[in-house]
Amino acid sequence: MLQKLYFILLCFVIQSCAAQSKYKLVDAEQETVIKENYSYYLYYPEGYEENTEEKYPLLLFLHGGGESGDSLVYVKRNGPPKLIQRGKKFPFLILAPQNPQKKNVVEYTLCNAVTGHYCRK
Repeated sequence: MLQKLYFILLCFVIQSCAAQSKYKLVDAEQETVIKENYSYYLYYPEGYEENTEEKYPLLLFLHGGGESGDSLVYVKRNGPPKLIQRGKKFPFLILAPQNPQKKNVVEYTLCNAVTGHYCRK
């Protein structure tokens, strides 16, 4: 008798599992706004301020993970910022933003904001 009860109960459980609706996959999009402060170096080539009509190219220097953090000193360890610190001159603008996060990449909105403000169109 107990076996028949277990069997009926098992059938009920299996039936209720089968009666559940199919999966539902939603295709959606969510906009998020994250405010964060970014520090950066911006290098102006010699004669930039005097030659207001001249257009200068822009080099965007994105550092590696070891230079991330909250001190711009880290950004000067490699690449163009290191060379500029040693006296090297370049004929173009250099933007070197620092990623404050160890895991995330630099927000390109910063790059767009800075280049739109400082670069001549």
